[in-house]
Amino acid sequence: MNEQIKKLAVASQLVHEDQGRLLTGWLEHVDLTEYLAAFAESIVQECIEQIQAQHIPLTHQSNAEEWDVGYNSSGVDSVRAIKTHFGVDQ
Repeated sequence: MNEQIKKLAVASQLVHEDQGRLLTGWLEHVDLTEYLAAFAESIVQECIEQIQAQHIPLTHQSNAEEWDVGYNSSGVDSVRAIKTHFGVDQ
């Protein structure tokens, strides 16, 4: 399993790590709705942060070529699309 996903799963309190294994601590049925929501939201936020980290916004739009403007818009549009698709308001 990807280390980033493992960290997010542990942080969401869905599981705990024991000797490299991800385990639940529950002995009975538990409503995981809020935990799964937190886990999913953390993955979406990580995706948004990766786009934002890779995206270098233009600082001088007046000197930008058409390609540059398209590149600039694509980063902003990608973040907006992910937020809209997954219902993230941040």
